[in-house]
Amino acid sequence: MEISFTDKNILVTGASRGIGRTIALKFAELGARVAVHYHQNREVAEQTLRGLTGDPHLLVQADVSSPGSVEKMVDTVAREMGRIHVLVNNAGIYETYPIV
Repeated sequence: MEISFTDKNILVTGASRGIGRTIALKFAELGARVAVHYHQNREVAEQTLRGLTGDPHLLVQADVSSPGSVEKMVDTVAREMGRIHVLVNNAGIYETYPIV
């Protein structure tokens, strides 16, 4: 049994690629309207947005390490979509360091 997310608004941080992209695609497949968050790579985020079934979805940019940027993102999603029903906090930073 699959759950329906029809008429639900989902904000997925880090949704431009990888696990976040897969999460966004699945929520859209289940009927949700998805806000695709990205930090720097708009082109890749737009590819994710184009891959979502249904509509209307939303593309939002924010630096999640900045509280002001996150507040602006949340306000934009709430204004454009009406409200946020589910937040998937997937954004992360991967930095490589040499093993000493």
